[in-house]
Amino acid sequence: MLTLIKKIITIISIIYNLLGGKKYFYIEPIYNIYSAQQIIWLTEQDVIIVDKYDIYKYNIYTEEKIFLAKNDNDYFVGITSTEQLEYCSYTNRRISSLEEYSTTIDIYDDTNTLLHSYDYFETILPIYFRDNIIIAKTSVDFLEQHYYKIDIDTGEKEEYYPNMVNKKYSVKKDIKVKVIFPLNEDIYFIEDIFGNLYLYRKIYITPLFSFKTSSNTL
Repeated sequence: MLTLIKKIITIISIIYNLLGGKKYFYIEPIYNIYSAQQIIWLTEQDVIIVDKYDIYKYNIYTEEKIFLAKNDNDYFVGITSTEQLEYCSYTNRRISSLEEYSTTIDIYDDTNTLLHSYDYFETILPIYFRDNIIIAKTSVDFLEQHYYKIDIDTGEKEEYYPNMVNKKYSVKKDIKVKVIFPLNEDIYFIEDIFGNLYLYRKIYITPLFSFKTSSNTL
């Protein structure tokens, strides 16, 4: 019933805007998902959503939610180019000298078999895991923030400068943002501080009718 109501509202809004032409954000509350820990965009319509213990594939247009796996170990979840799940865990340690490693990152396949274990001097945590690449960032807020790209096959790390860090996203004033999961600036999920999830989609409307006035010169 909720899906039908949302579709009717969307159709009415689009018909209204066809008369004038504009671009606007369509904001859709996601009612059947709560407190997402990760959202991984596969396409413009399909995402992987990770909550505390479960992993789903979700279609933002049909609202179909397909259970994929349990995440009992609370791993950080990644996806391969063939859409196979992979996992990583990380450990940050207090160190007493600059010669000690402060972070260990472990990589697992979808059977929970340990594939790789890498140590790093920087105190970091993973924020993105896709196609054999992990993007990690400084995990301590009071330290200068850096981002790193890690090749999970070799463990090699290089500093990374993500395009989305300084992007501006449209957000309703009454939504208290906890985290944003963007595909790009035109489509993204927002999770508020209460765990509620919203889908923002920028819709471009071309005028159905245009009216021009002309003047005759005598």
